[in-house]
Amino acid sequence: MDQPGNAADRLKQADEAAIRQAMLSMLLMLGFVGLGFALAAYGAYHVWRSGDAPATTSPADTPASTDSPPKTDSTPSIPTGPVPVELSAEVAQQIELLIEQLGATEYRTRQRASKALGEYGERARTALQRAAQSSDAEVRERARNLLADLDRARGGK
Repeated sequence: MDQPGNAADRLKQADEAAIRQAMLSMLLMLGFVGLGFALAAYGAYHVWRSGDAPATTSPADTPASTDSPPKTDSTPSIPTGPVPVELSAEVAQQIELLIEQLGATEYRTRQRASKALGEYGERARTALQRAAQSSDAEVRERARNLLADLDRARGGK
């Protein structure tokens, strides 16, 4: 037969185990929430860093139009054209150097330049558009291919 002290001790131990289990569950849940925030922040940073973030405009920046009725749905419109991206002087210089390297005599140099320009994404678009008009056929072809890749990545054109 159980003694009263033993039953109380077992009940206390069971309560402590339940509390530990609940605390562990809460910590895991908070960990997943924190992980979710971290992943969301990383995704937002990656989009910002790659220059692929859609442009946003405030209603004050948009001129009023009298020839079309106002939109009634609250879905924001997504721009279809290229997003203008401002570059630092250093980044612009790096992109211009890579554009020059598209016409290098060594194949590896051209390949590395193409890959690096592809990694710059939308930030290289303006320079690639100029390079697509180059008198050097190699530069022209590579620039056009990179522009086509950018267009495909944007989901159109």
